[in-house]
Amino acid sequence: MTRNVITTAVGSQLHIKCPRSLIFNAGIKLLGGFWDVNSKQWIVKSAVSSESKALLHRVFGENGDEPEIEYVNIDVSYPDGATASAAPIEFAGRIIAQAWGRDSGAKQGDSVAFLAGRATSGGSVKNWSTSIYPGSIVRIIGIPAEFAANLAATNPNVIVNLS
Repeated sequence: MTRNVITTAVGSQLHIKCPRSLIFNAGIKLLGGFWDVNSKQWIVKSAVSSESKALLHRVFGENGDEPEIEYVNIDVSYPDGATASAAPIEFAGRIIAQAWGRDSGAKQGDSVAFLAGRATSGGSVKNWSTSIYPGSIVRIIGIPAEFAANLAATNPNVIVNLS
């Protein structure tokens, strides 16, 4: 499996390739990072590389420095569903589902599979939401094993799937 996070030092900058995550995006912008459209990666000054890598580890469970990583899949249940107002629903640094308006429907994120249930959009035109139906089960593919174990230990709705 290819790495989820790749960091490369280039001169006085750190280049970061990682999955799309609004949580990471907000944090890296606070560190002065910017998105380079051409290379499709984040760029920050080397002076904040340790803070950037700490943010990567907190959001994705890896920071690009690890020599080898074992990846597993996790199954996340949503017994009561989930809703995000005018935003995607994220878990473990991955976008689970994202809507763009009340009538847009919801698209599932990359490396995400709905094993049961589904996602949708709703609300009003100005106050739309992304929702996951109650009883849904989502498989997130390619999570670092240590990160997955920590998620499972702290969240009863997470099951590490070794298949």
